[in-house]
Parts: sequence; C-alpha cells; structure tokens
Amino acid sequence: MRFLIEEAYIINNNTPVTLIVHSYGGPMTLNFLHQMSQEWKDKHIKRMISLAGAWGGSVKSMKVYTIGEDFSNTFVLSTPVKKMLTSTPSLAYLMPSPLFWKPDQVLISTASRSYTVNDYQAFYEGINHPEGWEMYKDVMPYIQDFSPPGVEVQCYYGSDVNTIERLDYGSSSDLTDTPTPVFGDGDGTVNLQSLEACQMWIGQQDQLVNATKYPKADHMGILANVDVLRDVVTLLAGGK
Repeated sequence: MRFLIEEAYIINNNTPVTLIVHSYGGPMTLNFLHQMSQEWKDKHIKRMISLAGAWGGSVKSMKVYTIGEDFSNTFVLSTPVKKMLTSTPSLAYLMPSPLFWKPDQVLISTASRSYTVNDYQAFYEGINHPEGWEMYKDVMPYIQDFSPPGVEVQCYYGSDVNTIERLDYGSSSDLTDTPTPVFGDGDGTVNLQSLEACQMWIGQQDQLVNATKYPKADHMGILANVDVLRDVVTLLAGGK
C-alpha cells in the first residue's frame, strides 16, 4: 500500500493522495496509517474519505460465525460461505469492539446464557471454533488501538436501515440453531455506533475530522448514492 501511494504521489507531480476506503477498508487503512510516520503522512496523504467504515466491527459478523451468510442471494449457499469466511482473521477483526459496545450490552441471548463483548472466548467455544478465538487474540491489539490516523478524515455513512444488533435463540442453547435477529440502527450491515466511531477523533488530532450521515443509505448502496457521490466529487474538486 505504501508503494502504491508513493507511486501515485510521484506520477501526479508530487500531489498528496486522497484515500477512498469502504467498510473493512477503514480499519485496515487506519492500521496502515498508524504504522507510518507523521512526516510521511504529511507529505503523501491529503485526506482519507471513508464510506461506511466498519470502525468498530459489526454484530453481523457473529451471525456469519453462527449460521453463515447468503448475501441475500438465493443462488448463494450460506454454509460454504460460512466455512470460507470463518477461516479468515478479517471476520475476527470485525467482531463488535469493546471500545464501542457496552460490557453489559447483550449480543447473543440463548436459553442458558447471554454473550457480550466480554464473552468472546465462550462464544467461540460455543460454536466449536477454537481457531476463531486464536485469530481474535491475534487481531485484538489492532482493534484496541483506535488512536487518530493523523490525516484529514471525511467519514460518510448511512443510517436508519434495519441492522442486526442481537441474535435471539429463544428456548435453544445451541448456537448452531437459527436465531431470530433483533434489529437496531445502522446501514444494514454495520451498526451505527461502529459507523460513528470516527467521531471520536474530533479534537484529538490537528487535522480535520468530519462525519456526515446519509439516512437510508445502506452499506453497499452508499457507493452509488447520488448525495454521497456529489459530496465526494465536490471535495475532490476543492470545495467544502
């Protein structure tokens, strides 16, 4: 990523680069920027524009761990997708962050117990996925470091779309059963407190941090949202 940025900087007459990131690209780019010196960022980065940044993870990741994901497509089988996604550290990275979920906020409820951000080891044991717990421990240092990126941030995200905030197993204690989703606010994939997490940086760095909410813009639809595209183009053209 460093090479691509430096190359873009050079071939555009030493012009600082605007990074446009979406979803998981937000925390990944934040991790990258944490590794770079402030001198390097001041020279090479104009700003970061985040679209639907999954800054603090998403409860939907727990749904993928338990029953999989079909991406609302009848031709996609959730079980094979589950096997693929649960084998990657990226899904562990997207577990709801203890920085943005309260310790007593229930994420999963069953007949025998509830699970919060403090119960991830028990959660992974409950789905018989010990490798998931090991992956979560690997990525935990990156999740816990939510210090400012040290570049201008324009944080655009949707809201007012039903988004899973809890999985309810009713009378069952088996996490492989099919739960009933309980919905809250977000963009349909990422919960609002995660999307809004970028606001934490306001006043914590010298560079501008701006957060803009687009009601009814969903997680993927934001990429083609007319209002969002207008604001991005205006920003890139030198407007406010």
